[in-house]
Amino acid sequence: MHNVKNCLDEEISFDELRKTNDLDKDSFALYLEEIYKQLSESKSKGISLTRFSDFLSSSCPVFVAEKFFYSLMKKQKKKQLSYEEFITPIQTLRFGTYEEVLRIIFNIYDFDQDGFINTKNVKQLISFLLL
Repeated sequence: MHNVKNCLDEEISFDELRKTNDLDKDSFALYLEEIYKQLSESKSKGISLTRFSDFLSSSCPVFVAEKFFYSLMKKQKKKQLSYEEFITPIQTLRFGTYEEVLRIIFNIYDFDQDGFINTKNVKQLISFLLL
């Protein structure tokens, strides 16, 4: 296994990088449930975009928080993020395969949800990340 501190001159895989931070799946699930409880009005109502953005605002531009919020949502016409829509993708980002994580990241870049991304989409998102 590679040492992350010394990997600048070496290669490291996505899975190897994640192994450097041991995290128990059950503990992480409980942590996400607590966050969901704090952000949602009730389990049946879900998390609003405003509360989600406020939660991420200290470390994430509002535009990026909004893109992340809608990328998690299965049906784009809704106003609330359900329990499953919040918990499952966040767990996937931590414990999913490379392809599963890549799909979530792709959905963040796919602004119009047409299954394609273009350079304008990428440039726009990157410009907000660099603020």
